Amino acid sequence: MRVWEQRRAGGRGSFIWRYGVLGWGLPAALITVAYAVIKEHGFAISGPFTTKLRIGIALCMVVFPALGHLFGRRMWESGEERYRRMAEERGRGE
Repeated sequence: MRVWEQRRAGGRGSFIWRYGVLGWGLPAALITVAYAVIKEHGFAISGPFTTKLRIGIALCMVVFPALGHLFGRRMWESGEERYRRMAEERGRGE
């Protein structure tokens, strides 16, 4: 409960950005982009990126952080629900 109390003290928005967007969305986007670049060019990048790759990179950098936001919201809601249940159980002396 203490860990959640510390995390929730920063606020919902901060939690969503820290754990959802920056903690999951951005790393997932960067890993996906790195994979796509390596798949297309190998480890020695030679020549410009194709239009398909540039569009894919742009989409990854928008879609994954947006999904991270949704994931962060869900984690917040789940954490709050778990916290409420634990607080109720503690209040009943269980």
